[in-house]
Amino acid sequence: KLKAASGKNAVGKSSEKTLYRFRIKGVSKVTWRNYEAIDGTIDEANRTITFTSVQFNHYFVKTNGKIEVDYKVSPKAKVRIGNKELIANSKIDLRQPVTLTVVAEDGSTKDYLLKIVKTTNALGTSSEKTIRSFRIKYNTRVWGPISYETIDGTVDEVKRTITFTSDQFNASVNMTRKVWVDYDVSPKAKVHIRNKELISGFRNKIYVNQPVTITVVAEDGSTKDYLLKIVKTSNTLGQFTEKTLYSIRTNDAPLMGNIVYGKIDEAKRTITFTSHQFRGVRNDLSIDYVVSPKAKVMLGNKELPNHSNIDLSQPVTLTVVAEDGSTKDYLLRIVNSPNAVGTSSEKTFYGFLIKGGNGSPQPFHRGTGGIIDEVKRTITFTSDQFNTFKDVNGKVQVRYDMSPKAKVRIRNKELPNHSKIDLSQPVTITVVAEDGSIKDYVLRVI
Repeated sequence: KLKAASGKNAVGKSSEKTLYRFRIKGVSKVTWRNYEAIDGTIDEANRTITFTSVQFNHYFVKTNGKIEVDYKVSPKAKVRIGNKELIANSKIDLRQPVTLTVVAEDGSTKDYLLKIVKTTNALGTSSEKTIRSFRIKYNTRVWGPISYETIDGTVDEVKRTITFTSDQFNASVNMTRKVWVDYDVSPKAKVHIRNKELISGFRNKIYVNQPVTITVVAEDGSTKDYLLKIVKTSNTLGQFTEKTLYSIRTNDAPLMGNIVYGKIDEAKRTITFTSHQFRGVRNDLSIDYVVSPKAKVMLGNKELPNHSNIDLSQPVTLTVVAEDGSTKDYLLRIVNSPNAVGTSSEKTFYGFLIKGGNGSPQPFHRGTGGIIDEVKRTITFTSDQFNTFKDVNGKVQVRYDMSPKAKVRIRNKELPNHSKIDLSQPVTITVVAEDGSIKDYVLRVI
């Protein structure tokens, strides 16, 4: 006679058929770039798998109502919807409840009801009023072309605070300016500041140099307050520990009106200029920089004030000294970037602006900078920026700063600086290095 083992029937096949995990996956609406997953709540007693309406409707971008799912199930078991096997990482429509059937190796089955549940009050209106993320966008440069950076605050649900640190800003001057805001909040909820609605999507500006109360109003009228503030990174004596170089430039080079910017790598603690940025003079360069508030920059044992001249014919070490005396070193150098035949392979945008011209609402404005994402190879402007500078034909004038000896092409034609282009639809622009290698960027308005 055959003896049944644990989890197996008399013929040795597994009867296990339990769902241990079920999750939805996709592009997060919080970041719009990270691929994230959220686990549903599995109730074995009631045989249900539930997600909240917030998780389903607000967190992920869905295609035709479908969303990607993944799961963990008993070994050798399979999951079916109707008579069709549900493969992990498939997309399914969850706008209506769905019955999942787990089929064990021995053919026995167990059903789970997969559904989305709403968080509502007795009147059926949503009481959800949570800020899930909050970010600001500001100009990182005190001088030079506009260059925006987006930084995320820390949302603390227990303390009801949204916090940015002073070290997230490149200089104290930026804290006194208005910044663009964006956030992710519960569905059907609205955000108010000083009794006025605060629109998301970097469409409204606010001051952050003083703490301010942000109020979230749910669909049912209930509210929740958050205190938005900037906290200083300091030691126990109240002295700043910040010691970061945010920007460094020299004005003895021919690019963009004799000003070029070094590339700062915080991980490697290096500041790099390329040989193609210079005319050959390296031993008497005037240096300007932006550093953490109350910090100083030292070259050897001497302070290096802004507008100082230094010799970069050899690499030098710059030391940033915080108010509390702690230090951080950066290696400042000029590097060559030729290919095997000595022509430059550099093909990077350092800055990209749009501006007005004849027929534009702002024909004499110097322009506004887009956000350059080197990872995604995108250059992004907001609709407000585009609408401010587009002319009667929907075109804007472009101005860019890029690798020396490289050229920019659009639709197989060279795109000179100060050209006009149509940005009503995303467009691909190609940077062609001196050696012929290329890099594509998608130029878009959101």
